[in-house]
Amino acid sequence: MFNPAVAASVRGVARLDPAATSGDELAVKGDERGHSTASEAAEIARLAGAKRLLIGHYSSRYNDTDELLQQARAVFPDTIAATEGMKIDLN
Repeated sequence: MFNPAVAASVRGVARLDPAATSGDELAVKGDERGHSTASEAAEIARLAGAKRLLIGHYSSRYNDTDELLQQARAVFPDTIAATEGMKIDLN
């Protein structure tokens, strides 16, 4: 669910961790359910001037997050796809 007002409230963050539940092909369904796509999350990061984007909270329909990561990186190149147990250096 894309809401550009979110970007204003998180402007300048070092890392943004929004839900990226689905890919662009499910944007309408996601809007109906209040979920954002990977590229919508990336657009919020871009508008907010974030340094890094960490996407997660994927729909169980995705066995592989590569497609979601590619969609997000097309909008915001410094994107990481979170995986269970992943460790990230916050510096």
